[in-house]
Amino acid sequence: MGSVQDLLGDEEAPLDPLKARRLAKQPENKRAAPFTKKQAH
Repeated sequence: MGSVQDLLGDEEAPLDPLKARRLAKQPENKRAAPFTKKQAH
C-alpha cells in the first residue's frame, strides 16, 4: 500500500502524468503527497 499507481487508482485509469498532477493537487491526495514524494525521491 502507498504505491503511486494505487494512489492514482490504476484500476480506474492508466498512470498518466497529467492525471497524477491533477490528483496531487486535490486536497484528498494531500495526505499522500508527502508519501509519493518520499517514494519518488
